[in-house]
Amino acid sequence: MQKKFKIPDEGKRWVMMSIGKKWREFKCMLKKLQYDPHTTYAERIADRDSRVLSNEWEFLVKYWNSESALERSAKNKATRAKQDITHTAGTKSFARVAIKKFSSHHPEVAQKNTSRDDLLVMALGEEKRGNYVRCYGLGAAPSEVFGPNPTRTECLKMLSETKRIAEEEKHVMQKEIIEMRQEMLMMRARLETMEKRSQDLNMIEDRDIPSNPIGTSNPIGNVQNGNNNIPFVEPPSNEIQSSESSFEVPRNQGYRAKVAGNDVHAMLDNGVIFYYLF
Repeated sequence: MQKKFKIPDEGKRWVMMSIGKKWREFKCMLKKLQYDPHTTYAERIADRDSRVLSNEWEFLVKYWNSESALERSAKNKATRAKQDITHTAGTKSFARVAIKKFSSHHPEVAQKNTSRDDLLVMALGEEKRGNYVRCYGLGAAPSEVFGPNPTRTECLKMLSETKRIAEEEKHVMQKEIIEMRQEMLMMRARLETMEKRSQDLNMIEDRDIPSNPIGTSNPIGNVQNGNNNIPFVEPPSNEIQSSESSFEVPRNQGYRAKVAGNDVHAMLDNGVIFYYLF
């Protein structure tokens, strides 16, 4: 098999065990169908399965006829007879049947948070020490399923490693808490700065509102537009002179005038002139 197939090292052990198991099962079938029904050596040699080579079949017949093979067969039969749990019971294993039966008779145990292994131990009893673990398939060793039993030195080492990891996690969490506090203080300072600026802007707006309400007789002083100071302009009279005739400008009539390079719109309202930038 190893000459024809390339098996990875990780699965080589299981493959060899599986092939060995199947080869034993195949030999058991051959012995049951082609060897046991006959009594003479010639009959057994003649009744060869087509899947077995003639020289290999002859070797098997001679081996089964030997005294060592007969003694081993009798011993294995006696051991097999003492086995109280067979492999399967149809499509469901005997272990599952036993667990189901035990759970039906003891519902208080089944309702608890009991693992499958605990129920199996209660139903079938404590497992005997050996090279295999029951109900875990082919080749399941105790060291592979449960792990090796650690020594006292290994336990102390694991405890020290666990403490070290816990201290590191604690240090990281404390550092994150300090950073979060700093960020919170910075956000609080920014919020206070924004509130102070908002209050200052409100004070400036309140201060810049004109003290003379609309409709008063006090004239409006200089109006600042950008960097240009616009002086107060004496309002013209209601009468406009021409070379031919004179006429009075009606009240509430708007007009334009060039003042300091800016357009000023003058409105006449009840005899009071208001200037504003247009």
